Amino acid sequence: EEVKRLWDAMLKNDTEAEQYLEKRGLGEAVALGLVRFAFAGHPNKDVATPARRGYRIAMLVIDTVGNPVGIQLRLVCEPKKKGLEKEIKQWTVKGSSPSRGFFAQPHFVEGEPIICVTEGMADTLAVAAWSKLPTVGAAGAGNLPKLALQLEATGVSVENRLFFLFTQNDGPPKHESRKTWR
Repeated sequence: EEVKRLWDAMLKNDTEAEQYLEKRGLGEAVALGLVRFAFAGHPNKDVATPARRGYRIAMLVIDTVGNPVGIQLRLVCEPKKKGLEKEIKQWTVKGSSPSRGFFAQPHFVEGEPIICVTEGMADTLAVAAWSKLPTVGAAGAGNLPKLALQLEATGVSVENRLFFLFTQNDGPPKHESRKTWR
């Protein structure tokens, strides 16, 4: 309930953040409704504070039946403070449980014969925009192997479905989730 309230209070447009997405080839994410935008005037300080630091692109983290379980934010500018050049690019909003959910459309899997599976925010947005197919993105390292288990736990069979796996494009697999999926 709280996560949905935070999400609903976010902006649907943000010129600077949308330009950032466009430069990365992810501009269609706005039209698809996969992102919203945190802002400094958000009514919740756990969203407003990181937004002031540049974490403004927001993605909802949803469980496999469609319940919001968290929000992750993406940095869209250089760090605001000196000495933070290596600042992390994602920020998980306080109270979120990204390990229990996924980006994009995990709740659409039940009725679909073909599903795209990704890992990470940008990859999820890219594949969803490119494929026009239901897309599910793991919200963090290690979440990918949990997808099949969570689907089965909610009564959604993974049998007779075609899952296209798009792993992160950041070098040779180091994490077990990038080597195997179910």
